[in-house]
Amino acid sequence: NTPRQTVPIRFGRLIEQLGSLSFLQHAATTLFRLFAGFGIAVVIGVALGVAAAGQRTVEAGLMPLVSVLAPVPKIARYPAFIFTLGFEHASKIALVVADAAFPILLATYQGASAVEPKLAWAAQAVGVRVAELELGQFLGNQGLELGVGHGQHAARGGERDAGGVVARQRQRQRL
Repeated sequence: NTPRQTVPIRFGRLIEQLGSLSFLQHAATTLFRLFAGFGIAVVIGVALGVAAAGQRTVEAGLMPLVSVLAPVPKIARYPAFIFTLGFEHASKIALVVADAAFPILLATYQGASAVEPKLAWAAQAVGVRVAELELGQFLGNQGLELGVGHGQHAARGGERDAGGVVARQRQRQRL
């Protein structure tokens, strides 16, 4: 089949699957894992990013860890998550958190660091809190968009990888 022929075939298969209760349950499970992991990643990423931008000691302790751990690929993290958290929701949610938290943390850190001290003082003089300034900088940034993309990719990859591991375990048990 050529790529042009496979698009209608795949679209037809998707329409067919949308009528399947099993497909919808699996889709709901995947979305649950994605949104739970992304929510946790937002809380962790924003909190640590703002803390690192506001406190030099937090920055000095956190940013070297981030620079070492952020480039580690999902495929290297996932076996550790399975080993420690099992095959259920926890390992897949942890993979989404680990993949989405780093871009959110880095974008928050960059955004919060970009607030000019004089502008922060002027805003505080008229009643704006520093946290609102830093959150405004973050929301104007691309951190959430990057985090969603990374988290969605991790959710799909985690389920695909776990499915293969479970299938191999079942095959071994039959032998």
